[in-house]
Amino acid sequence: MGTYFREVFTEKLDADFHIGLSPEHDNRVAELIPPEPAPELSEWMSKDEIEEMGRNNKISVAATKTREFRQAEVPASNGHGNARSMAQLGSIVACGGTLNGIQFLTRKTIDDSIKEQIYLPDSVLMRKQRYGLGWGLPSPENPLTPNWKERNACYWGGWGGSRLLMDLDQKLCFTYAMNNMIMTLTGDSRSYKINRAVYECLGEEI
Repeated sequence: MGTYFREVFTEKLDADFHIGLSPEHDNRVAELIPPEPAPELSEWMSKDEIEEMGRNNKISVAATKTREFRQAEVPASNGHGNARSMAQLGSIVACGGTLNGIQFLTRKTIDDSIKEQIYLPDSVLMRKQRYGLGWGLPSPENPLTPNWKERNACYWGGWGGSRLLMDLDQKLCFTYAMNNMIMTLTGDSRSYKINRAVYECLGEEI
């Protein structure tokens, strides 16, 4: 998967994003700071369970610093990059599949992927989530775009606060990457503030 991703996407865009990180890049990786458990978890979990989660967070983050983890090709959990490279790749979707004169995806493929498939409570996030095929979709619970019902947009987020938003109507891609992780069930307030500011610059309000 890492080789395919590099040959088909990142090399053509000169994007500094890696699924399977080579050793020569180790000194460029910012070390993650593990998150404390979300305070609102106390509504569903005991104190002992929350403390155990905190310990597990530290163990999981420690594993990301190993060479074995970095070189593995696990697209769902260990892509290595920065906000700029995330935005380069996300712009493929935001721009309808074609970027820098190269067609990576058809518009039909993207349109099919952002059709609502389910809008129900998520058992992990413990709140309603709206999903397409492989993406989260804007909703009242995740108001990432103005006019979420009509907006052709999709997003995804990572553990600790990272976010990638692709707005096809504005041909806009917004990304946020961090190494100081936080853990909430309602999203990272840091990225939400920047997200809102981006649309304010465009004369729109979330």
